[in-house]
Amino acid sequence: MPRFKVGLLETANIVRSQRYGCMAHFSHYSHVADLIVRHAHEWCRF
Repeated sequence: MPRFKVGLLETANIVRSQRYGCMAHFSHYSHVADLIVRHAHEWCRF
């Protein structure tokens, strides 16, 4: 029974880290997209 609990905790930690990694990638890509959109607006002025 304790071994099962440890395995469950490890799985929860792995899922949590993966989810955090996905969120970090998403925020990074949204930041990059925001920069591209800003530059596109500047380029469209010329």
